[in-house]
Amino acid sequence: TLGQNLTLKDQKLSLTPSKWLVPIAENYPAIEAEYLRRARTNKNASSTEALASVSDSWRASRDSNPGHPA
Repeated sequence: TLGQNLTLKDQKLSLTPSKWLVPIAENYPAIEAEYLRRARTNKNASSTEALASVSDSWRASRDSNPGHPA
């Protein structure tokens, strides 16, 4: 789940986030900046390619069989 104490008021959802969601929220500005930098640096890259390159930094460790990024 995303969290507890979900409240919808004036079309805005508020919640107390789960523990796993807190690091994502705290690191989001840096992740977004890196995504935008990569997307703007390579004008020919699609948003999916830019996201794939940034998502590697989200992982704690790389799998022994990473496969092809979707």
